Amino acid sequence: MAFSPGGALFSMYSFSSVPTNSVESIGGISISSLEELEGVDLSEYEKEVGELKVLEIVAGGEEYFIPADILESQLKTNEEVFVFYDNAPAINVGLKGAIIEIDNVEIRNLEDLQTELRKKSPGQLIEIKTFYDDEEIEYEIELSEREGRAYLGIVSLPADTGGFTGKVRSIIFFFKEPTTYYKPAFNSDLIIFIYNLLWWLVLINLSVAIINMLPVGIFDGGRVFYLTILSLFKSEKIAEKSFKLITYIILLIFIIIMVFWFKNSFLV
Repeated sequence: MAFSPGGALFSMYSFSSVPTNSVESIGGISISSLEELEGVDLSEYEKEVGELKVLEIVAGGEEYFIPADILESQLKTNEEVFVFYDNAPAINVGLKGAIIEIDNVEIRNLEDLQTELRKKSPGQLIEIKTFYDDEEIEYEIELSEREGRAYLGIVSLPADTGGFTGKVRSIIFFFKEPTTYYKPAFNSDLIIFIYNLLWWLVLINLSVAIINMLPVGIFDGGRVFYLTILSLFKSEKIAEKSFKLITYIILLIFIIIMVFWFKNSFLV
């Protein structure tokens, strides 16, 4: 209730899958075969486009962009298709942050953004305002054309719900739309303070709980470990020896970590 939708988030610039055999030049180097790139330091041919340092790619008569390190990793896979950034307005101006206005029209979410862009024409000059790193940034962008419609060149992907981390995140943030930027509904400084305070309390309590369950004598985890071994083997002698052993192992791990930390911090 303390936050309201205040902008549309995008995940990345738009991209296309391009057959490797259609690549004509990379970074201004005309090639007939990818083998010609062997031993070439591609980073030397990067140029600045918007906020990125990228290689200019020509494939099938179309122009694309890709950072040198990403292209090198794709070359190692020997796939028949490359993934390149499209030469689109968003990447060319370095568009970043949550889109909050288009031509002075408030954008609250991805649906608002799509609705407003559908009203525009290819080649039309528009003003976009974004919110990034606690400040508003204004862009003047000339829209390009794709399939007869105005084209900005951004992609909004759904949240990753795969794996353990993704599932936990989707449960915790079930009330949030991943493509929507949420702004404080009132008194911005107070709301952000309370929000950060609550998160710190969560993290501190979680950290205390994890440390407290370590199987070491001074923590509750040590007592739990002792009682578990005692219930399994019905022998206080085995439980006490196991308890001492696991305590020494945990302490040894801490000592090793501290030694390596000291070595890397002060002796390098």
